[in-house]
Amino acid sequence: MLELTEAELTHPDDVGQTYLGRGLDFEYVKRYVRKNGKQVWGHMHGTPIDENAATGGFSLCVLIDVTEQKEAEDSLRKSEARFRGLVESGPQAIVMTTTDGRIVLVNTAAERLLGYRRDELIARPVEILVPAAAAADHVELRRAYSLAPLPRPMGRDRFLAARHRDGHAVPVEIGLSTLQLHDETYVLAVIVDITDRRQAAQAIQESLREKETLLKEIHHRVKNNMQLISSLLRLQSDYVTSPEALAVFHEAQSRVRSMALIHEKLYQASSLARIEFSEYVHSLVRILMQTYAADPGRIKVSVDADPIEVSVDVAIPLGLILNELITNCLKHAFAPTQPGTVTIVLDRPTPGQVRLIVNDDGRGWQPGFEWRAAQSFGLHLVAILTEQLQGDIEAIGSNGVTFKLTVPLGEI
Repeated sequence: MLELTEAELTHPDDVGQTYLGRGLDFEYVKRYVRKNGKQVWGHMHGTPIDENAATGGFSLCVLIDVTEQKEAEDSLRKSEARFRGLVESGPQAIVMTTTDGRIVLVNTAAERLLGYRRDELIARPVEILVPAAAAADHVELRRAYSLAPLPRPMGRDRFLAARHRDGHAVPVEIGLSTLQLHDETYVLAVIVDITDRRQAAQAIQESLREKETLLKEIHHRVKNNMQLISSLLRLQSDYVTSPEALAVFHEAQSRVRSMALIHEKLYQASSLARIEFSEYVHSLVRILMQTYAADPGRIKVSVDADPIEVSVDVAIPLGLILNELITNCLKHAFAPTQPGTVTIVLDRPTPGQVRLIVNDDGRGWQPGFEWRAAQSFGLHLVAILTEQLQGDIEAIGSNGVTFKLTVPLGEI
């Protein structure tokens, strides 16, 4: 080895870096080649100690193996290059800042989205990309994030916008995360343009508002039409002389009103698909008390109704059943001068069911009476509608009459 020159120990590509250093200390880092052919990196520091022109001079040199350091630096450079390549080729806009909000990296997608060239953004505060109205708050939010820099969506449940170069606001979603590079912490913001999604959502909301308006108008017109039918029945009943026929007209009118009341409640409700049935029960009781001219001093009606929302498909048949049962109580449960009480209970025995109980403390049924076989259109209608609702009904005719009806709520 003593017979070899430094140039012969140096990697061929680095020979040009050889420095004689006449009269001066010298220092350089380059590659050397071991006897076995393996390449290593060396950090050379030398001091000339003899500048004899005849011998070419001598230097005292210290050579330190820095192969691991150079390989680590090379690996880091490659890693950074891959990172920048991924960022640059990403379909979403990406902006990287220091923890104090200075922009250090912008990709092409961000240039397209925000309208800036990257050289216009590098080293600028990130608030340049925040709408003016939110810029001051953003400074404090950014500082708060730097104290707890966890990956998370930015501005959850809030409308976010980025400021375009021309000043208009771009609706966005932003995901934040942190990155460590060269012992420095950076904040990486991935920005997604949601303009199309927001416009589609607004179009859907507008369509829903139009449909709600239309449905409200439909319910309103159905209610009006039913009230017209009820009025026609009342007018026609003025020309009926048969007591039996007149009773049929009054019952038909009552049934129409019970259905019209459903549509009136739907028109008034915030939801067009379901109604608060306890409110309906109270309203129907008032109407039937007036219809049958029941003396409130003699017949009292007690309502214990839990607030329960039911769908239209349940409300209409359930309302008709309730109408028939209350009507029967007011017409048939009590003797002409007999006082009494009608009790109505509405509750939920299970989360998926609604239970309706109608009870009177009147005369009850005659022994052997079978309500399902009775020649009563109203009771027959109760049985049919209960089956339609896939419900269960139980009737007890002693000590007054009690009907207990349980039906599934369905999708409400």
